[in-house]
Amino acid sequence: MSYLFEKFMGEDFDKIYNQYVTRIYRFIFLKVSSQETAEDLCSDVFMDVFHEFQKTQIENPQAFLYQIAKNTIADYYRKKPRFQVISIEETEEIIDTRESVFRKAEINSDMETVKKALRSLSDDHQNLLIWRYLD
Repeated sequence: MSYLFEKFMGEDFDKIYNQYVTRIYRFIFLKVSSQETAEDLCSDVFMDVFHEFQKTQIENPQAFLYQIAKNTIADYYRKKPRFQVISIEETEEIIDTRESVFRKAEINSDMETVKKALRSLSDDHQNLLIWRYLD
């Protein structure tokens, strides 16, 4: 590839990344419920898109990004074990003492209600709701 083509392609990819990174991260986070996992998967999505961007011109970046994100999430759950064991020592690091325990419990309860309601819907309906109300 010529230098000018790489420079032009990099600028276009930067625009796509800056425009969609927050949306894609939120979409993934709502599906995996872990900040660290969502960050890792989001970076995987953009790496895949970057590699594809080098091969072909992407006509609809938003649709392409969400499709790659859906596939990445599916791969994550396919490979993920059914449960995770966490030691007691690790749980002390997870607790955030800055917020009141009651407020945190209230937020967690609300999030669980939303997650249960989302899980009762088909994958397509879940995605539509996430895109509509959180993007």
